[in-house]
Amino acid sequence: MSVKKGTPVAGVVPPEAAAAAAAEPVGTAQEWRERASAFEYEGENEKAVDAFRKALALEPNDRASRFSAAQCLLFDLEDPAGALALLEAAPMSAWNSDVLYLRARSLAELDRKAEGIDYYRR
Repeated sequence: MSVKKGTPVAGVVPPEAAAAAAAEPVGTAQEWRERASAFEYEGENEKAVDAFRKALALEPNDRASRFSAAQCLLFDLEDPAGALALLEAAPMSAWNSDVLYLRARSLAELDRKAEGIDYYRR
């Protein structure tokens, strides 16, 4: 998700709490998601993806973390292969229209347009 610093977004840690959230020790998937949101808000997209991946390690079916990490990889870090790998690792139960869209978009960015069109049709 492309978030400009200072832009209020639902689910994103407020600016005054972002630094504190990034510094606190974490252990649960929810805490990792909160940390990822703080990093994303601050424009630290690589750290955000890492934190989302840690949340996914604890909760593999977490659609929001997978989607947000894939968005960071695809749009902010311009890494369609990384986004696609993350999305393809999703269990079938975690698939929804958003995941299918990002898979199709990642495939298109990798010049695998025919495969991408197949995902758009699902």
